[in-house]
Amino acid sequence: GILIVFLAVGSVALAMGARPAREEPIVLEKGMMVTRVKTEGLFCPACELSVKKSLLKIEGVTAARVNYKKQEALVYSKRKLTAAEISKAVNQAGYKVLAVEKVKQ
Repeated sequence: GILIVFLAVGSVALAMGARPAREEPIVLEKGMMVTRVKTEGLFCPACELSVKKSLLKIEGVTAARVNYKKQEALVYSKRKLTAAEISKAVNQAGYKVLAVEKVKQ
């Protein structure tokens, strides 16, 4: 029992260390679109990283910022993204999309 608890605590510590110390600033080029995605099920920095990697695979996406505390992601792209393709990417990472809204065009 003690070993299992220790492994679980160790896994959480690893996950907590998954966040980079500081992310690079995002440069908004002319015509860049920003989409806010409300999510469900993100509980840690490892969750953020998983969703970010999945969003970055969408054609035209140049950057993504995911925040598990706010349960949202900001997706920066060179083209208009559909709610369906964003939802598919988030779902493939194992999480749920509650809403998708355009922030800037």
